[in-house]
Amino acid sequence: MAFDLDGQALGYGSGTENFTPAAGNHTINAYARVTNITKKTITIADATDASKFTAGTEVLLQIVNVDSTSYRSKLGGWRVCKIKSVNGSVLTVSNTPSKLIKESLSHTTTQLITVPTYKNVTLNEGVSIKPTPYANGRGGVVAFKCSGNLTFNGGHVDLTNAGLTTARTLLKQEANQSTPDSRYKHSCWENYATQKHFTLQQGDGAAFIICKKLVGNSNSRIGNPAAQGVHYQRGMNNSPSWKNSPVGNLANFSMAGGSSILICAGSHSGLSVKMFAKYRSLGVATSDDEITRGFGRCYIATETALTLDEACYAADRISTPSRLQDTFNIKDFGDGSDGIPADTAAMLNNYARVSAISDDRSVVTYAARTTSGFAGWKTGALVMIHAMHKDGNVKYSGRFHIARIIGIKGSKITLDAPIPSISAFNPTYYNFQIVTIPQYESFTLTDENAATSAYNDDKLRGGIFAIAVNGTCDLSGGKINVMGKGGGDAYGLTGLKYISNQGMATRLPIGQGHGSVFILAKHLIMNSSTRIGATYSGANYGGSTPFSAGNPQYGYIGSQSGDLADNDKSANSDSTLGLDGTRGFGGKGGTQSENHNGGTGSNATGAVKSKEGGRQGAHVMIVADKITGFNMAAISTGGESAVKWVGKYARTSNWPYVWHGGASYGGAGIHSVVEQRTLGGAQKNFFALNGNGGFVNGGAGSGNKSEFGLGGGSSGFAFVYCNDVADQSTADILVD
Repeated sequence: MAFDLDGQALGYGSGTENFTPAAGNHTINAYARVTNITKKTITIADATDASKFTAGTEVLLQIVNVDSTSYRSKLGGWRVCKIKSVNGSVLTVSNTPSKLIKESLSHTTTQLITVPTYKNVTLNEGVSIKPTPYANGRGGVVAFKCSGNLTFNGGHVDLTNAGLTTARTLLKQEANQSTPDSRYKHSCWENYATQKHFTLQQGDGAAFIICKKLVGNSNSRIGNPAAQGVHYQRGMNNSPSWKNSPVGNLANFSMAGGSSILICAGSHSGLSVKMFAKYRSLGVATSDDEITRGFGRCYIATETALTLDEACYAADRISTPSRLQDTFNIKDFGDGSDGIPADTAAMLNNYARVSAISDDRSVVTYAARTTSGFAGWKTGALVMIHAMHKDGNVKYSGRFHIARIIGIKGSKITLDAPIPSISAFNPTYYNFQIVTIPQYESFTLTDENAATSAYNDDKLRGGIFAIAVNGTCDLSGGKINVMGKGGGDAYGLTGLKYISNQGMATRLPIGQGHGSVFILAKHLIMNSSTRIGATYSGANYGGSTPFSAGNPQYGYIGSQSGDLADNDKSANSDSTLGLDGTRGFGGKGGTQSENHNGGTGSNATGAVKSKEGGRQGAHVMIVADKITGFNMAAISTGGESAVKWVGKYARTSNWPYVWHGGASYGGAGIHSVVEQRTLGGAQKNFFALNGNGGFVNGGAGSGNKSEFGLGGGSSGFAFVYCNDVADQSTADILVD
């Protein structure tokens, strides 16, 4: 979605002075408690340096804490204001801060932070920008702007131990890691939430940075300089200790939380995943009072695509869908020439394999054309030219081009705009199809559309649901179901390296499991009952082990917590052995019982006794001017679970769970494996309550010592271009 740089953050700032601090620690912000807010004024108290709150100064208003779950949706809310005048402790500001806090301030702890504005900032080796540690309702945040470049040259934004001094349980969990231990409940918010919920937690502080260009350095850190943002550290082992930090357990770190990082940079270069040090190294909790809070959050808004790992960050574009003309040739939301559909449950698209592309790339030759879909082959039709991976070439899979048909002669179609001359559209490495897209005035879906033609591996076509709506596209309660509509070669390890939510900024791939959805709409409406991609909720976590009927344990990276090898579980036992959280890729059945590998394919087709594992989730791209009721539950891109309960002794009445992944989470692997063995003259049941799904990748299978060696499906992904979001509803789901 688009980050509101001007409306919420007042742009890049108007700084004219460069700032290159000398070696040492530097505090550049002043802080104060907020005691009252009106439409145009903010009253402060206990300022760390009252002289910094002057006319012309930009300030960051931040809700640090709330007193009950009733106000949790306010936690971390923020807005940038500009001081117009000062009268004692009363500051008159240029915009309306009262919109941020409509209820009484008595329910919140709110602070005001000065935001210095520079032209260029250079942080050389030996330099650290540090906040005043949080105390008495203020502190803990580094905030500044650069109208030019922010260059990291070995220096740090050091947030170590600047956060809250006591635990706060109002942060919503991101995921319970794959352990049955109830002590590990509150990890953090989803990265994306930091866009509008810029929070402090116990432990490290927070960074708010806006710059025209960010120049990175792998030796610099934003967060905790003693750690780094290496991203595959989320397994569990049987200690049960967290593996969130690549530098091991540091004795001087308390069991507290990492940093919140919000960055808006028009462009960037030299970024390294190591820079975003939002994790803390952790010990082992010994009581419920020591609930581990090791994750931080990171959100980055930019106009330049990021190539980092989304376990480390969430990303938005600053600019709006109008920029997509250069990327996809998207000029508008369709011309509405198809009116209002009479049957929204029918197959809406037609497909054909592209057999040739002319030298000037404006004429395509098609074959194996379908005609049963609503959007016909005619002059003026809107079409998508879509690249599909083949022969292991997946890096640009899903790259597409939108055009109108301006001429048809036999099997040759002339387009109004030539296909870009880029690697993604090289027929040597990719297969191509052409998809017709209906152009509606409005579109209302209240039931389910599951009519999309599945991708045909022989005819190389299908698998995409695509519509263009010039007016309102209302999906309230509707389901766009492309489950099982995918095809082609599995991505495996290679493909998943390239396809991510951020990678979806220019691509709409088709997985081997589910199909893909493309929505182009002037105004898109959704709610918590909407489903786009599959029929299960995008608000799920990464699958789950049903550790107990009322207390499911959520997975983050594909992992497991049980083993069939020699673990004696009584018939009524719900316990599992906490094994190491091997990163299980959604795919074919595993080959090592001790590791519970999930395989490397995306579809998890039955390698063992023809039983199927979970399929890869759907891919979704949305381009909208406005979205009303945006809800993570609607983004149904999670990987599909493997089989539910199998075996003669499965207690299906007690365990009615199939744990699909949520948005960008893999599906669960096998949930239960039951074998009956004779030990010591008595028959005993053996359970493997295992196979959690994970971020990106599917849950582990159960290995080849059982007939049920199946993995959960890897996740699909989503990318949303949008100018405005209204009535965002995220209560009781992935983010607040």
